[in-house]
Amino acid sequence: MVLHLAERLDVPLRGPQRAAHRGGLVAPSFPARARSTTRSSAAAPQRRSTWILAAHEAYPALALDAHWNLLASNKAVPPLLAGVDPSPL
Repeated sequence: MVLHLAERLDVPLRGPQRAAHRGGLVAPSFPARARSTTRSSAAAPQRRSTWILAAHEAYPALALDAHWNLLASNKAVPPLLAGVDPSPL
C-alpha cells in the first residue's frame, strides 16, 4: 500500500523504500546501490547525455542542471540561437 500511495504521489523511490522498511516490511523492493567514485561510473552520465542529445539531432536539445545552467547541447541548437541576444544566455 505504501508503494502504491508513493507512486500516485510521485514520491522518489527512496522515500517509499524508507517508509516501507520503517513500517515493518522485510526488505526494500529496489535495493540501494553504493555510489561508486570510479572514473568509469562518473563518466557514464556524460556518455548517456551525449548519446541522447545526438539522438535528437534533427531537433534542438539541451542538457541543463538543476539551476538551469546549460551543460551541453546538440548541433541543432546554435542555428536556433543565432539571432538571440547573448546577454541573457
